[in-house]
Amino acid sequence: EADATGTSDRLAGQLVIPALLCWVMIFGLTSLAERKFLPRENQYLSLSLLVVLPLVTAGLAGFLSARAGRTMSQSIGAAFLTLTAILTILGFAAMEGVVCVLMAALPVGFLGIIGAMLGHWLAALTARPAYRVQSAAWLLVIVCAAGEALTPPAPLEDVVSSEVIINATPAQVWAQLKDIRDLPKPTEPLFVLGVAHPLETYVVGNGGVGAARVCRLSTGDMPELISVWKPEQELKFTVLDTPAAMREATFFGQDLDTPHLHSTYASVEGGFRLEALPGGRTRMIGTSRYLLTITPATYWNIWTRHIVGQVQLRVMNHVKAKAEASR
Repeated sequence: EADATGTSDRLAGQLVIPALLCWVMIFGLTSLAERKFLPRENQYLSLSLLVVLPLVTAGLAGFLSARAGRTMSQSIGAAFLTLTAILTILGFAAMEGVVCVLMAALPVGFLGIIGAMLGHWLAALTARPAYRVQSAAWLLVIVCAAGEALTPPAPLEDVVSSEVIINATPAQVWAQLKDIRDLPKPTEPLFVLGVAHPLETYVVGNGGVGAARVCRLSTGDMPELISVWKPEQELKFTVLDTPAAMREATFFGQDLDTPHLHSTYASVEGGFRLEALPGGRTRMIGTSRYLLTITPATYWNIWTRHIVGQVQLRVMNHVKAKAEASR
């Protein structure tokens, strides 16, 4: 029993090393992404931070656990504890906010299982000293980060559409669409937690092609330029600048402003189309096109599509309520 306790203590001490090294590498890679060492066009280290680093850390935890005589399930548990400690440190060190930590937890957990299994398997196949395996693993992270910084992947482009049926004519809907004020406080969980959402949006002047349109978000103004102006039919606009994707809260409540909040999401264009329906009703279709520069893009785009759809419905449902009340 004393030997088992001693082995557990040694394993816990060994797991501190990959956890600390992982935290140091996160801090270092984040510093690079904050333009301290990389030119603007090369700031792209998300794959190394979100995929390679958790995989390597979990793999080392599984490797060390197996070397200590633990089972596969215990190795997975060791990896989970190590990654959980790292995410907790990131939160309390105010390097990431609550929303980002929660969003990242799912892929990090999945990578933890894969990494722990690979590490456990590697420990059974090789007799190499642990320090050599760890050195090779951290070298892999550095190589991947350097390669990603030098050859960043192309942004993911996507389009999201939503629609609502309004019990009002296109003319009545158009009258409300040009000037959308007094949006209610959000009830959607992500918006309440700080994800950017519209507060009001309006056309400057009398409108028309080339006129300015302002969308005031919870994180700042998003200036737009009208590209299509067809009264009672279609309003389309180009987005000139996108503010931060969220106003993120830390574990201590204060707002956190990190560089990736300004660079991972960019709205390109959007618009609304009105279709007349029988009985004096209108189908209103909202469309948004955007660029996403964060990997793994497939995972993060699941969240992005949901958020963009919620933004569209927040605006269109408000227009619906105002138009139907004006009948």
